[in-house]
Amino acid sequence: MLELWLSVAIYWSSHYLVLSFISNSEFIHRRLYVGSALIRRATSIFLRMLVSSYFVIVSVTLLIILHCHFGVTANVVYGHYFFFLFCIFHSLYSLLIACLFTAGLIYLFSISLVLSYIGVVTWWCRCILVMEIPFI
Repeated sequence: MLELWLSVAIYWSSHYLVLSFISNSEFIHRRLYVGSALIRRATSIFLRMLVSSYFVIVSVTLLIILHCHFGVTANVVYGHYFFFLFCIFHSLYSLLIACLFTAGLIYLFSISLVLSYIGVVTWWCRCILVMEIPFI
């Protein structure tokens, strides 16, 4: 019975960690973002897709747990151990999704910085070629 309660605690704590990762990353992204509107739009679509796919994963996982816990397994001990292992692996998978999501936002943020830098450099080159020095 201890395994059952431990697996439930691991399962729901991993869900809380993933959702807090997503909300913090979105907050950081909104505050520090400098880039084009196309990248901003792609990132918002990516956020929505990730959150919706995460909730699909959660609902499918709960259906599998309910099915295995109350429908298929005749042996209660086997059901508890399967539930425990499944929750541990699902927790690791959820944390991996959150880490990849945060790394993806950092990657998009660095791409937007590079694009902004390229835009500033091309603006200066155009000013120099046309002989319009902005600070004189």
